[in-house]
Amino acid sequence: MDRFRGLIVAALLAGSAAGLVLFAPRRLTLIPLIDRAEVFEEAAIAHAGHVHPDEGWQPAPGIARVGLTAISAMLSGIGFAAILLAVCDGLNRGAGSVGWQGRIFAFAHRMYADSMRIS
Repeated sequence: MDRFRGLIVAALLAGSAAGLVLFAPRRLTLIPLIDRAEVFEEAAIAHAGHVHPDEGWQPAPGIARVGLTAISAMLSGIGFAAILLAVCDGLNRGAGSVGWQGRIFAFAHRMYADSMRIS
């Protein structure tokens, strides 16, 4: 049970950190693009005279929308970290002294080093 708890805590911490790191460039690049697209869409709907029924709840522009976007990025990071930790733990259980992780990283390092050589 302690091993499971450790994996969950690691997934929560690493995923939250990764989600916040992911949120920063998303906030600076993607969100303004979506905001401009929504303005364009609303102008096209108003120009065509279409009336749409209520689309349900949406976060208010500003801090609520930014906060919920940050939370969704963190939850995505936590989910991805949990999957990666489960795969790494599963690969490491039946491994020998070096383990699958060590072999995979050694192979990746070798490929990277070979690709960086200047001919």
